[in-house]
Amino acid sequence: PVDLVVVAVHQGDPGPDMIAVAAFGLVERIRDHLRGGADQAATGEAKTVAEHLYSQVIRQQLSGMAADAIWGRVQARAKFHRLEVPEFFAEKHEAEVRSCGVSRAKVRALLAIRAVELEGRLDSAMLATLSHADRSRHLCDIWGVGQWTADTSII
Repeated sequence: PVDLVVVAVHQGDPGPDMIAVAAFGLVERIRDHLRGGADQAATGEAKTVAEHLYSQVIRQQLSGMAADAIWGRVQARAKFHRLEVPEFFAEKHEAEVRSCGVSRAKVRALLAIRAVELEGRLDSAMLATLSHADRSRHLCDIWGVGQWTADTSII
């Protein structure tokens, strides 16, 4: 219930779709909590290079709580569409990603990361064969990925 109030205040009039998304996100958070789990954005743990980059882009220049709230809204909206989060990072969902609190520049970066991921250029095994400098250059070629984000990538 508190999440619904926050959504209503933060998003203005949330409308039935946003209330459904917020409720769905709240149910998922409760399930995760009861299972003893935590989401990737909260823990910083990523399974793939792309997931790490998505998380880092969302978290840039934000407090942990703000980033977690935005990431939670992105996850809830993706689940509402029955999509995995990376699938949600598509041009046709750009406005919805923005409505989760993600800036235009960050949306552009997320879409660029997704495109590179779909091209197979974020394969962990391939990236692991590169030197640190070459891996950083490769990742920094992605729009919105800077040196710090590239250097923190876990291979």
